[in-house]
Amino acid sequence: MKFYLRWFGSLILVVAATAWSQSKKPQPPPPADNPELRQLFADDQHDRGSEPFEFDEHGKRLLPAKEWKEAPGAELVKHDAARRARVREMLNAGTVRTARDYTFASFIFQHGATPDDYLLAHVLGMIAASKGYKDGRWIAAATLDRYLQSMKQPQVFGTQFLYGPEGTINQGEYKTELLSNSVRTAMCVRPYEKQQEQLKRAHYKAEELDPATGLNPCP
Repeated sequence: MKFYLRWFGSLILVVAATAWSQSKKPQPPPPADNPELRQLFADDQHDRGSEPFEFDEHGKRLLPAKEWKEAPGAELVKHDAARRARVREMLNAGTVRTARDYTFASFIFQHGATPDDYLLAHVLGMIAASKGYKDGRWIAAATLDRYLQSMKQPQVFGTQFLYGPEGTINQGEYKTELLSNSVRTAMCVRPYEKQQEQLKRAHYKAEELDPATGLNPCP
């Protein structure tokens, strides 16, 4: 019995020492963001006359480094299709790895042309959010709304504004009571009442609308 106890105790020490030595092994560094994908995202925004949003440590939006002219409609459609094709190649090759990568890929597919583009964008946004990237939450919500609208269903977060006749703006069909404002906040989306204030301030005119529906900083 004493021999068994000594043997068992020695075994525990060996197992503990092995576990400790394994825990001390240097861990590989996390993968770096894909620089080509970051550039594709920047190009996506530049074609829309925007600089990718940058915020300081207090959540205040910084001024863009440069003003960009919007690409003409036909040119924009062509560029968007080329970007989606390239990102799909990256997804197939496994070079979309980090939370930011998935966020950038989601934005690019959000500017797609079919329900499948929007559905893929939503999945990519959810992956970004699951990897701990706060900004991934808003794009996951926005792409779900866009997918629902493409399927002739009402949006649920309220991230999408639609153009109506004579330059008017609205949110289309909107199942406003399905989600609470606490759920919107959890997904980094402004509360319903704030969205309505945006519409009223713009007098429902598209050119006067602030289209941003994200919370910054994201909680």
